[in-house]
Amino acid sequence: RYNEMVKPDEVSYYRAEYSPTGTVLRSYQREGIRALEKGRLLLADDMGTGKTLMMLMAWHNLRRKDPSCRLLVFTPNEDVADDWVNEGLKRHIGGNYCSKVIRNRTQLGGYADITLIPYTKIWRTDYDAYLRKLCLLPGTVLAMDEGHLCSAISSHQHKAAYEYAQLAERVWIATGTECRNPREYYGVYRIQRGLPPNHTTEEAWVKYYRDRSGYGWDEDKLKQLRVLRRLFAIRRTKSEVCHELPACTPIRIPCAMHPIQEELYRQMEKTAFAEIEQLGV
Repeated sequence: RYNEMVKPDEVSYYRAEYSPTGTVLRSYQREGIRALEKGRLLLADDMGTGKTLMMLMAWHNLRRKDPSCRLLVFTPNEDVADDWVNEGLKRHIGGNYCSKVIRNRTQLGGYADITLIPYTKIWRTDYDAYLRKLCLLPGTVLAMDEGHLCSAISSHQHKAAYEYAQLAERVWIATGTECRNPREYYGVYRIQRGLPPNHTTEEAWVKYYRDRSGYGWDEDKLKQLRVLRRLFAIRRTKSEVCHELPACTPIRIPCAMHPIQEELYRQMEKTAFAEIEQLGV
């Protein structure tokens, strides 16, 4: 666990700062916490750099100033929501806060200090009224974990996330998977900055960053996108901030498909050929 490997006497980079439970924070984590406290920010970080810790600590600091401040977290699934509570909240902040993971409609009453809900539920009509009320409460902070999952503007998750982001006072987006092309950035930028729908279309945005062939990306224009990203995002990778870690050595082990998988692909191939024959291509 990287936060426990810190030696405060090494360099100023590792200056000690403690969470309520005694967790030592790195300097870049303190930088992220301060930025989150100031306003809206996209955290586009590498995996394992402490995004959950930074968001929980930033919310904890806001909560000390405003006891009515609540945290609403969108997570990929219920397991990740449980990790937020057990590995994040209880481990680094303490167990004094009331948390609730929304697993079904029976839990939609009342408001906890921290409410966590999977992306698969945020766009459902029967959850909409509850989430809107929660976002409209004064001081609500909306955090989206693995925010790249709602970057596709045609998805239900994006449409719901965009609407809720306009209601909450603060919006934090964290993802351990870097947005690698302008199309993904359009989605998260639209949520994070409140980009008006009539400002530009996704097609126009993507077309601007395409090269002359229309298939690849223009490297010079991608540099402009990186400059734009600095206005609302920070980017930290483990190679930049965890110098004591050895270089990552990926090991790829080819595995044969299961017979059920092979049969599934054969069926898909037959279906595709049948559709082509019907079209007379």
